Amino acid sequence: LWEAPNAKSADVIVNLDYGVEPPHIVYTTVAVPLSSPTSVPGATGATTIIEPDTDLASMPVVLYEKHLTVSCLENRTDDGAPPKELWRVDAAIDSEDQSLRECLPVLTSVVMEQLGTTTDGVATFKLHRDDEAIKFIHRGL
Repeated sequence: LWEAPNAKSADVIVNLDYGVEPPHIVYTTVAVPLSSPTSVPGATGATTIIEPDTDLASMPVVLYEKHLTVSCLENRTDDGAPPKELWRVDAAIDSEDQSLRECLPVLTSVVMEQLGTTTDGVATFKLHRDDEAIKFIHRGL
């Protein structure tokens, strides 16, 4: 990584933005038992447990979006116009936890993987909790 000796001689400006958005509510569908499980003694002395019927219910879940944006602007314009954005990578995670601390390394790894690639629009990437990159980050880098 090379840093320009001063702002005027820099070719580009790299901006970094991160944070936690206000909470929002989503609804998830869960199975709700209509009664308690029932145990019935069998002829051989074994007990059979009869599971109750279930119904589907919609439960509210409060989520917080954590985001990281890295963007690059040209440093100079000839006509005094605002600098042109050369590229931008946005990453976000929704979770019930308000803490950005655990999410920032994961967001950073996703952003780093996408720097230099062209998607011509929005691309969605999903990481599973058991993903090797996430395990690596949780081990403490």
